Amino acid sequence: MPDTKFYLTDHSRELLFDFIQSQGGELVPDLHYDKPEYEIVKDVNQFMEYIETKTVRFYIISKKFQERDLWVNENELMAPPNYYIVQRVGGPYIDLALYRGWADDAAVKMKSTYVGHYARFLDKGDYSIEYKASEELKDFYKGMLKFLRSLCKKVNINGKNYYIDKNSDGY
Repeated sequence: MPDTKFYLTDHSRELLFDFIQSQGGELVPDLHYDKPEYEIVKDVNQFMEYIETKTVRFYIISKKFQERDLWVNENELMAPPNYYIVQRVGGPYIDLALYRGWADDAAVKMKSTYVGHYARFLDKGDYSIEYKASEELKDFYKGMLKFLRSLCKKVNINGKNYYIDKNSDGY
């Protein structure tokens, strides 16, 4: 799976949300749901609240590249009703994870933001059927990377390059 990690301030995370929406993208929080349908994040305030209190992971969907609905399935091991989005099934979608903290021994002591996508997605009815990530998804993903890089500076720490927010302190 192609993926890239960025170290962003909360303000830049808000800008990322606005960028995704401006490109026709929608964010679906990776939650447990009480009914078999997912929700769409309504605005930047809700987005930031979700990151701080509910989940760090989101699915980015868009009419530009989504061919199938995300599959919401019942988790039979948890007390009903409990539903979740099955990874790699439906879509395609872009993964977005926005972590709340960092390890004590982290080279960059900032919240990391991860963006990636699978090369192939599975059919809801038959997992033996795979669909390649579309060119439209790849273009959307590349546009996100370009935007994120515009917010960052490349910093070399101990021989490794990191994309760190231009407005961060200490880097």
